[in-house]
Amino acid sequence: MKINHQFKALSDPVSLDAVLVNADGSSQEKPSVVVREHLLSVFINEQSAMELVCCPDHLVELVLGRLVTEGIVTSQEDIDFVYLCDQGLRCRVFLTDSSVSMENATETVPSCCTGNRVFLRSPKAELQKQKPYSWKAEWITTLAKVFAEGTPLHEQTHGTHSCMLAQADKPLYCFEDLGRHNALDKTVGAAFRDGVDLHETILYTSGRIPVDMMQKVIRAGVPVVVSNAAPTDKAVALAEEYGVTLICRARPGHFLVFTGMEYRV
Repeated sequence: MKINHQFKALSDPVSLDAVLVNADGSSQEKPSVVVREHLLSVFINEQSAMELVCCPDHLVELVLGRLVTEGIVTSQEDIDFVYLCDQGLRCRVFLTDSSVSMENATETVPSCCTGNRVFLRSPKAELQKQKPYSWKAEWITTLAKVFAEGTPLHEQTHGTHSCMLAQADKPLYCFEDLGRHNALDKTVGAAFRDGVDLHETILYTSGRIPVDMMQKVIRAGVPVVVSNAAPTDKAVALAEEYGVTLICRARPGHFLVFTGMEYRV
């Protein structure tokens, strides 16, 4: 897998004029820091495959992660070349399987990040049951403490989700983005690029876990997912069916285990 990109990330937020209005009707000028919003078009084998509304940073990681969590690729050998233009507007991915096409493609929209569209589905998108993975309660509480310290862009704007990937209680990567799907994909993409075995990792997200988030976790091969927020009933059922440990409402002092308690050691 070869990667070529010249795009300089625009990760700094933007300060915009705003007016603070108080309950008594008084007002005052108060500049506010907001997140940059970016649109990235992704082409696979020269065919339009995705449109991603995102923060304008770590775009290659975002694309790689999306390819993994949509089931389009499963290893680095599936990708021949990735090219990101110098404006960060278009990313071209060339797969080693040149037969992948848009014929009979289905458009999907995630449960957040309105504007994100995925046009290309792959036979590899079928979900596979996870291998049993033993975890310890102290790992979760340690990671919860790290996660509670916050992330820089969210601290400035309160406008992002974040996602962290760890092995046991050791954080490996942490990324932010407008939506939880993108933050997850950036994190998975970084691990995929570096050859990390995702089957031995824990993924920690700031967002709720609906079924489409759980599907992404399963396709990536991550055996344990932890969230600050809550799951849906369908996500819990999917985690149970495919052997994923699902932990939600995680805080430094406590957490709820919805599935996978039998894997605790």
